[in-house]
Amino acid sequence: MAPSRRGSRARSPHWFPYSLLAPSILLLVGFLVLPFVYLFYWSTFDYKIGITNEFIGSDNFTSLVGEDRFRDNVRYTLIYVLGNLAISVPIAYFGALLVSSGLRGAGLLRTFLLIPWVLAPIVTALMAKTLLNPFDGPLIDVIAFFNGGEKIYPTTTATGAMVVLVVHAAWRSFPLIMLLLAAGMSAIDPQVYEAAQVDGATRWQQFRRITVPLTRAPLLAGVAAISVFSLHDAEGAFGLTGGGPGNSTEVMAVRILKEAFNSGNIGRGAAVGVALVVVSVAFLAVQAFVLGRDNRRG
Repeated sequence: MAPSRRGSRARSPHWFPYSLLAPSILLLVGFLVLPFVYLFYWSTFDYKIGITNEFIGSDNFTSLVGEDRFRDNVRYTLIYVLGNLAISVPIAYFGALLVSSGLRGAGLLRTFLLIPWVLAPIVTALMAKTLLNPFDGPLIDVIAFFNGGEKIYPTTTATGAMVVLVVHAAWRSFPLIMLLLAAGMSAIDPQVYEAAQVDGATRWQQFRRITVPLTRAPLLAGVAAISVFSLHDAEGAFGLTGGGPGNSTEVMAVRILKEAFNSGNIGRGAAVGVALVVVSVAFLAVQAFVLGRDNRRG
C-alpha cells in the first residue's frame, strides 16, 4: 500500500528554512573562515616582502613559542584586556544606574556617555597622546599642579604607558557594557525592588542581591564583546604608545602591525595573527562556558 501523501510530505526535508540561512552562512564563510585559512597559509612561509618567500611549515610557530618577546606580547595583551575590564565594568554599572534611573536629563547623559564608543579608536588615541605630550601636553600641567609643581610623564615609562593604555581602553569600552546593562536593568520588575525595600534591604543590598544577579547575562555578553575588541585593538594601542617605550606596551595586535607592515615580515605577522585568533576563541569559550553554567543554574 502506497504511503499517504500527507505522511510523505511530513517526512520530506524542509529545505526552505535552510535556504534562507544560506546567504548568512556564505557571508560567514567568506568573511571569517576563508580569511583565517589564508592567514594560516601564509604563517607557514618565511615571507619577507621583496626578500624571501619560502615554505617553512611550523617554524614560525616554533620560534614564537621560544621567543621572550612573544611571551611578553601575550602577557601585555592579558594585562591590557583584564585591566580594561576591571575598570570599565564598575564604571559601566554606575553609568547604567544613572541612565536607567528615569531622572531628568538621563537621555542627554546617555548620549554624552556614548561619545567615546562612537569615536574611531585612532582618533581618541591621538587625542590622548596629544593631551599627554611630554613637551606641551595640557594634562602634564594638570598633573604637575596636583603634584606640587613636579611634572610626571606617564607615557615615558613602561608602567605609566601601560596604565595610560588601559585607562584609554576602559574609557572607550564602558559605554557598550553600560548600554547592555541598562537594557537588562530596565527588564527587572520594579516590584522586586519594592519587596526588597519592605524587607528592609539597603540600596547596596538591592544592587548586590537583585541588580547584579539579574544583569549577569548582559554583563557576560558585554565582557565577551569588549574582550574581543580589546584583543584586536591595534589602532588604538599603536596610535597611543606605538608599543613603547621599547616593547613595554606591545600587545599582540600591535606586534602583528609591526611585523607585517613595518618590517614586511608577512609570515611572522601571520603566525602572530593565528595565535591571536586562538586566544580570542579561548576567551569566547570561557565566556560561553560561564554563561551556559549560569543558565543551567537558573
